[in-house]
Amino acid sequence: MPNIKVNIEKPDPDTQTIRKYKDFNKFVTTYHQLHTPEGIRKMWYQDRKMLAFIIVVICLVLIWVLGE
Repeated sequence: MPNIKVNIEKPDPDTQTIRKYKDFNKFVTTYHQLHTPEGIRKMWYQDRKMLAFIIVVICLVLIWVLGE
């Protein structure tokens, strides 16, 4: 197993770095994208390969179940 070094006494970042990541509007839009049905739907439509894969799998399962 490799030795893992953990820096416990890491200094705090400077105020410019903190201010760069303090964007409440971006946080809220990301939250709404991940936690509303419309945002989840948009994520599925953006990833066309995964959506096509899921549709194919569902069709195959339906054919298998209804074929028996």
